[in-house]
Amino acid sequence: MDIWQSASDADKYTTTGWLGRYLDSECPDCKNPYNAIEVSDTLSLALKGEKYNGIAVENPEKFFMSTSEKYFGDIANANKNKHDDENVAYLYKTIVEATSSAEYVYKTSKIYKSKLDYPKGQFSSNLKTIAELIVSGIDTQVFYVSLGGFDTHVGQNEDLKGNDKLNDVFVMTFSEFGRR
Repeated sequence: MDIWQSASDADKYTTTGWLGRYLDSECPDCKNPYNAIEVSDTLSLALKGEKYNGIAVENPEKFFMSTSEKYFGDIANANKNKHDDENVAYLYKTIVEATSSAEYVYKTSKIYKSKLDYPKGQFSSNLKTIAELIVSGIDTQVFYVSLGGFDTHVGQNEDLKGNDKLNDVFVMTFSEFGRR
């Protein structure tokens, strides 16, 4: 998937993805990690940029609960601007962004819960999460989800259409049969 996620030639290796580079160059207001969300427990290369990275959120409530631990709060409030070491500053920034993003995503995710039945499976569940976040009004420009099976998107179209959001959503599908 490196080729698809980086949009690079097979012989070129890069640490940024095509959506991350898009956010870097075309979305100057995308300063929050939640401006690009991958519904997963791991952030794909596609959402990694030089300046901005998206976030991986499989379950908004679990993400919020995991960042609500006292330990994260202690780190976030300790010596906010006193990080001379570049690596420590990066880690601190990542923790602060994750904590604030988790709270925003969780609170927004509670606004709308779909009553429609989606097919069983992780991909369907992820698309339902995306539809719920879109209808809830989350400030996200890019959603990213990976397909682990087939015919699992049946409920998303009806959900978005029923909530007058279908014309605001662009769905793109790609597949890779070869390997790098």
